[in-house]
Amino acid sequence: MDAKQTAIKINYKGDVHSLHVDLTSFLLKALKALFPET
Repeated sequence: MDAKQTAIKINYKGDVHSLHVDLTSFLLKALKALFPET
């Protein structure tokens, strides 16, 4: 994980998803698109 990324954990449909994202350029739409992929 580089210095610009932030680790987040999200509970989605009973599963905990750990993601590393750059919050300066990350959009909610992109976050929602990640759920089915993880």
